[in-house]
Amino acid sequence: MMGCDLILAESDFHLIQACSFALKFKNDTSTEILWIGSKDSTYFNFFKNKFQISHVDLTNFNFFNVEQISNNSKLISLKDIKINRLITFYDTHFFFEYLRSEFKISWGNIGLLDDGIGSLYKSSMPKIHRRIPKAIYNLFCRRFNVNLSLNTLGSNKKIKTFITIFKKNHHHAFVNPELIDIVREFKSLNKLISDENINRSNISGNIILTSPVLKYKRLSKEDFLDYLKNLLTNVDLNQHVYFKPHPREDLIQFTNVIKKLNIDFTILDQKLPIEFYFNSISDSTWIGMPSTAFLTRIILNPNSNDNYIILQENNDPFPGRIPVLETFFKSNQIKYQIL
Repeated sequence: MMGCDLILAESDFHLIQACSFALKFKNDTSTEILWIGSKDSTYFNFFKNKFQISHVDLTNFNFFNVEQISNNSKLISLKDIKINRLITFYDTHFFFEYLRSEFKISWGNIGLLDDGIGSLYKSSMPKIHRRIPKAIYNLFCRRFNVNLSLNTLGSNKKIKTFITIFKKNHHHAFVNPELIDIVREFKSLNKLISDENINRSNISGNIILTSPVLKYKRLSKEDFLDYLKNLLTNVDLNQHVYFKPHPREDLIQFTNVIKKLNIDFTILDQKLPIEFYFNSISDSTWIGMPSTAFLTRIILNPNSNDNYIILQENNDPFPGRIPVLETFFKSNQIKYQIL
């Protein structure tokens, strides 16, 4: 029976890691990638003809009816393949847990992709008290097992294999882990997709990254305006200001707020990943809440003369991000401030 490594990817960041893994081991093993994100993804459409990627649409499936996907033609074809390793992005995602049960994959043969900054500190997603009711439900209904490890991602003591671009800073609980470094392939594929998907421009100044606070009503328009005004007191306004709104932000509301700042500004394309702009950016100050983009910028453009200003959130739901960012900046000799 043929063997392969099977990788699940849901976000563009997951997908490019999966492709980086496939590229690294292209002469050693077969890699099948199941893409469960949007079929409209730029990454998916760019990589689907370069790697063995199949789209699995989970739109009509959730934790309680995932077994109904068993008739999916791709999943049926995988029955004839020996899965050496099942590599996921979350060790608590319902589709991963279903597949682990369906294909009888032991924890010793599970691998984990980076989940951005979340892979650098101890985490539990979702909290175990939210997983216990599902575990009880599945036990009584004789369904698949639910992961009840106290902590998740690298903190899951049952996972030993990690596919990572953060080898020096990766957080893991396994005593003797296998860390598969994909930085070289990650850089290569990022350059490939960026060069094809963005026109060259020269960006230098202040780059402000924002979360989808208006879309999800985490801040009112007035509070968001006050937040930005306070933020701008920490930057040199003699330099141009670039805003990179989150892909899910309400762009109309966002633009209306920005116009009230009375500054010269540019809004970078909301739909393009910030990584597509990296090779066009020089000598800039990056400003925002803790973001994986700061990490990937440093990894992909290590010689850039950038500065970082990190804003702590009030009642930060993920306080572990600040200390690991500081450690990452220091280990890479990066100029930064924490406000």
